[in-house]
Amino acid sequence: MTKAPWNDSDGIAHWVDASVGDEVERGIDWDTWLTGQGDTLGVVTWTVPAGLTSLSEWESVNDVYIKLSCPTAGDYEINCKITTTDGARTQTKNKRIYLKVV
Repeated sequence: MTKAPWNDSDGIAHWVDASVGDEVERGIDWDTWLTGQGDTLGVVTWTVPAGLTSLSEWESVNDVYIKLSCPTAGDYEINCKITTTDGARTQTKNKRIYLKVV
């Protein structure tokens, strides 16, 4: 499983490439940001484009994961939106990650 995306020279986040027909598990570690904000993970919403299929989603402490089916080659942008809950306020943070299916 690949948890952490890597950033290219322009700072755009990418996951390791997948092959057509793969089912892959990918994730994002929100711990540093959440800890810095004094917040805890609340609601997680994944947005998956046409050409990929979300098979399952789950969280583990401050890490969020998604299992994707990759039936079609292409370059895809997946969005992960979290809403925090610390009792006093709510914050929203988005992370766009790119996945290439070859």
